[in-house]
Amino acid sequence: MHTSPASREWIANIFCYTKDGTTIMIDAGYSYERLKEKMGWLDIDPASIRHILLTHQDTDHIGAVETDSAVSVLMVDFPDTGG
Repeated sequence: MHTSPASREWIANIFCYTKDGTTIMIDAGYSYERLKEKMGWLDIDPASIRHILLTHQDTDHIGAVETDSAVSVLMVDFPDTGG
């Protein structure tokens, strides 16, 4: 098992988990170009991403998601806690 480090993208956190050449990403940062640059720092090929888990829909978490991509995108649906 190999867990990749996180990348701090201004105020956006991007976490990646890589195993056997496949990467699952939690949140996607501001833009694809910025994400690609940061992933290069971590020696992760953006083409290895197969799944993205989004924690919420703020721009700093969904900006790099491309609608024409073959990547599966999952959105966490937290219930409203009234707080």
